[in-house]
Amino acid sequence: MLLIATGSGSYVRGKQLEVEMDLARQVQRDLLPPAGSRSGGSDVAAECRPASLVGGDFYDIVPLPGGRVSFVLGDVSGHGVSSALLMALIHGAMSAPPWGASNEDPDGAAARLNALLLEKSSGERFASLFWCVHDPASGLLRYVNAGHLPAVWLHRSTDGRRVADRLTEGGPVLGVIDGARYHTASVQTAEGDLLVLFSDGITEATNDRDEPFGDERLIDAIQRSRDLPARAICDAITSAVEVFSGMRPPVDDQTLLVVRLQASAVPSDDRNAGPVATLAAATA
Repeated sequence: MLLIATGSGSYVRGKQLEVEMDLARQVQRDLLPPAGSRSGGSDVAAECRPASLVGGDFYDIVPLPGGRVSFVLGDVSGHGVSSALLMALIHGAMSAPPWGASNEDPDGAAARLNALLLEKSSGERFASLFWCVHDPASGLLRYVNAGHLPAVWLHRSTDGRRVADRLTEGGPVLGVIDGARYHTASVQTAEGDLLVLFSDGITEATNDRDEPFGDERLIDAIQRSRDLPARAICDAITSAVEVFSGMRPPVDDQTLLVVRLQASAVPSDDRNAGPVATLAAATA
């Protein structure tokens, strides 16, 4: 009878934990904005697939004063409950003043977010983050890359080619180096430019030979679907990852944010207002 009672108690606790994890996953989903929408005139789509019931990846879309819009994608080290808790802390900090309501440059906010993570996690957990602010009126995109995989900016070069540049400038990952300094860079965008933010679960997804999906396949998927709406581009990329990995469940959180930018046209010789790293190009 004791064994039966013990087994029954373990079963009940297991079911309670399952219910609590399902609730935690729903709460985490509710923290994220809708996966497809228009923000500041831009066409936006996103996908977030945690490797566990809850994950450490997140994205956000925050309207700012003056018609500007903030796009962010972050990745907390590891995955599971501990990463999800730190993810919620970062998400909450960035969605509330002063990040969401001030005119502070991204580099200043990144430095203070770094200090917050050092205080709360004591250096045991860290996070990478790509954060940008887009002004549809001027087309200026200001960004900071805090140790994250560089976002892809697909635009037309001065000779009319479709060029995929990587937005690399910023600083180290958050929550590791006390007093870390960050640098805000900028690029001048035009109507219809494409911005793709992603976590390493996308490019590090492997096939049955343990080969990573990698940057080149990601760029190829973006280029092949570049003229489609944001939702279709997002689906095309996730489908390419699934086919490559043989439909196996992800071993790391996979998050993707695709933005078709709305911006004022600018002279072609002003296109490169900030430092970027060119990855690939294709003719139109």
